[in-house]
Amino acid sequence: MQRSEGARAAFRKALSLAPGRANIYYNLGNVFKAEGKDSEAVEEFLRAQELDPAFVPTYNNLGTSYERLGRLPEAIAVYRKGLAADFNQPTLHYNLGVALKKTGLLAEAQGEFTQALRVRPAGRRP
Repeated sequence: MQRSEGARAAFRKALSLAPGRANIYYNLGNVFKAEGKDSEAVEEFLRAQELDPAFVPTYNNLGTSYERLGRLPEAIAVYRKGLAADFNQPTLHYNLGVALKKTGLLAEAQGEFTQALRVRPAGRRP
C-alpha cells in the first residue's frame, strides 16, 4: 500500500508540472485500478481519454474498470469506441467478447474472439 501511495504522490506531482498529459492520468488510473479502486480509476481514465482520444490503452483499462464495477453497457461502449480508434487491437476485441458473453450476446462475443485471433494469431508475439 505504501508503494501505491508513493506512486499516487509521484503522479500527482507530475500532473502539477504537466497537467495536460494524458499518460499521467492513465498511469494514475492504473494505480487506483491495482488497488481495486475502480471508481477512482474510471475518473482518471476518463480524464486521459478526454486529453488524448487516440491513446488506445485507456479504452482497455477504462472498459475493464467498468466491468469490475458491473457497468457492462459502458464497458461495451468503451471497447467499441477504442476499436473505432484502432481496429487492430486484439485485447480490445477479446475484452469486448468477454463483456458481450457476460450479457448473453454469444454470437457477437464469438465474433470478437475470432477477430482477436485474426488480428494476432495464437502463438504470435507483438
